[in-house]
Amino acid sequence: MEKVKTQIVFSEDLIKRLDRVVKKKERSLFVTEAVEEKLKKLSLQKALAETAGIWSDREDLEKDAGAANYLQAMDESDRAREERLKRACSNV
Repeated sequence: MEKVKTQIVFSEDLIKRLDRVVKKKERSLFVTEAVEEKLKKLSLQKALAETAGIWSDREDLEKDAGAANYLQAMDESDRAREERLKRACSNV
């Protein structure tokens, strides 16, 4: 991906706090990752707002302990799959 140089103004306090955790040469990467994370979070929040109540007609989710448990099970399944992939890749 092509990089573009830009100027961003931070408070002096924020720069001092940043410098305590990352090397000056790593600031750009750190800020880039932080912005990416925030943008992803905002995108997910927007998607959640747009799809709120979409499962309200799913009777199976209500009688089987609700959507929260359903999503938790999906998350656990994803984590288990991720661990299997990590192990498989480390054996290569």
